[in-house]
Amino acid sequence: MLRACAAIKGSDTTAHIPTIAVVSSGDYLALLKAGADENFVRPISPARLLAYLGSLPKDDANDVRLLDADEEARTFGPLSIDPGRRIVRYGDQETRFGPIEFNLLRCFLRAPGRVRRRSELIEAAWPSDHYVQPRTVDVHVGRLRRSLERLTGRTLIRTVRAAGYAIEVDERSG
Repeated sequence: MLRACAAIKGSDTTAHIPTIAVVSSGDYLALLKAGADENFVRPISPARLLAYLGSLPKDDANDVRLLDADEEARTFGPLSIDPGRRIVRYGDQETRFGPIEFNLLRCFLRAPGRVRRRSELIEAAWPSDHYVQPRTVDVHVGRLRRSLERLTGRTLIRTVRAAGYAIEVDERSG
């Protein structure tokens, strides 16, 4: 299951597909690190599973959590983000992110350089009816950091010890 999840999230073609796992408590963090968007520890409440499935977008055009009607594509030097299509470009390369990572990136890019607390990131990236632990934020920010490094060839997200995370992009060209 770990390899399958990592393969899905490791491919630009399938990385945007939400992955859900029903796991034992010992597999929870390993699957988050492999890329699972959500884990349910057995035994699970059918109501909780149905609530999560109901929170998933029907398609990108109707997902208000992923798309603000007024939000347009923005450019930060060679990096650009297109919220309507959930695509990130760097030079002539482009990639798609899953919903959580894309929402994290949008949050960071609203004020590049500003340190974002985990609580801010949780509010920006997860539905309000989900309980998210701080370690879960760390895993998703790490996944976003690695994806951006693959795309840009450099580290854009920095960890600010005991405070949170910030993204450093060169806006002068954008």
